Amino acid sequence: MVTFGLMPGSQLHNYRWFQRDSLGFLVFSRSVGDMVAVYKNDRRPSYVVHHPDVIKEILVTKEKQFHKGRTTGILQRTVGTGVLTSEGPTHERQKKAMMPAFAKPSIEAYAESVVTHAEALVQTFRAGEERDLSHDMMLLTLRIICQTMLGVDLQREAEQVGLAVEACIHYSAKRIYSPLPIPLALPTGTNRRFKAARGQLDAFARTTQAQHRTQHQAQHRPEQKAPLLDVLLEQSCPEQEIRDQIVTILIAGHETTANLLGWVFYLLAKHPAVSAQLTQELRQVVAPGERLTYHHLAHLPFATAVIQETLRLYPPAWAILRENLEPVELGGKRITGAGSYIISPYAIHRDPAVFPDPERFDPARFLRKEQELPRFAYLPFGAGSRACIGSQYAMMEATLILATLWRHGTLHLPDPTYTATPEPSVSLRIKGGLQTRWRPEKS
Repeated sequence: MVTFGLMPGSQLHNYRWFQRDSLGFLVFSRSVGDMVAVYKNDRRPSYVVHHPDVIKEILVTKEKQFHKGRTTGILQRTVGTGVLTSEGPTHERQKKAMMPAFAKPSIEAYAESVVTHAEALVQTFRAGEERDLSHDMMLLTLRIICQTMLGVDLQREAEQVGLAVEACIHYSAKRIYSPLPIPLALPTGTNRRFKAARGQLDAFARTTQAQHRTQHQAQHRPEQKAPLLDVLLEQSCPEQEIRDQIVTILIAGHETTANLLGWVFYLLAKHPAVSAQLTQELRQVVAPGERLTYHHLAHLPFATAVIQETLRLYPPAWAILRENLEPVELGGKRITGAGSYIISPYAIHRDPAVFPDPERFDPARFLRKEQELPRFAYLPFGAGSRACIGSQYAMMEATLILATLWRHGTLHLPDPTYTATPEPSVSLRIKGGLQTRWRPEKS
């Protein structure tokens, strides 16, 4: 049975609370009910949804009665109408077109590049050196997504492209939850910086697309395989759509995984026993001098569980937003107004009825075969037709990067008392980044 509740306080109070502490607001709302109204307004209601059955209605069984709404308009300023922001039949067509680039045989092939790039990064680490690991992970995952999907080997330009991506993400995060829409035409400093960054991404996308199209037309075998561009060109997708998919994959395909890995390495640094268990598993599975491959993943259940438990505590997609297009019944309640809905994996994953002692980092939760998680109680990659197209890619990439680094050494916090603060941007990041020190594995 679904329980309905109303957040205490006025609409203004709750808005300010959400702006000041979004995650705390969402976690608190779970104590108010399964479907919680942020304020009392039947014409334009706003709900935080926690009940698995209602989540299933919104994301699966009644998904055609919903769209992403206002968030799409904000993100489209950067990515255009790519698979992340398109709706209805356009989204279905785009997702179908891109699926071959994310099929299992393709993911197996990408593993080679992931390990190569991760090993190259490890070679730059020095014992005791303090590093901005968040920055390292951003550049690493950016280089990987560019090479595996677009056939582009980013070198010196990685920093420039990364900064442009970061500027666009910062702009979008500020606008998505702002109550006052600021027209892009206004000549504000923020708008100018955003336009400059978007221009850099446009130039990158145009150059990448033009080079690959030229090779295709000349029937030359490209030096680098570009599965995503190949499938889009084969299906004669318009140039603007290809541009939008390139920018989409740049942003959605590396920033989320980079932030996830930051949380992984932070949690391992705070939990030495888990770190030691991970090291032990890697020693048992991967022989000294042996190269990691995709096929090792099946024999690394603890490493996989570390990623899954980190996704539980700090899911990059910390909030899923929807708006209803027409009157709809949810959890037995008829909603006639134009409602907006927040589904927060961050809050849902902290339900003690599903995850006992929910704040504790315990990868073993995902090794207990006898305990099957309820559907829609764990959704780090969303659900339904809009579930993340790259979920299997992300799991492969994150696990292989973790395994590559951890078999060569461990990362530690310069200040063992440091506590990371979650920053809910477009994805969930560590506020201020993560500083670490490298301790090489003893020979």
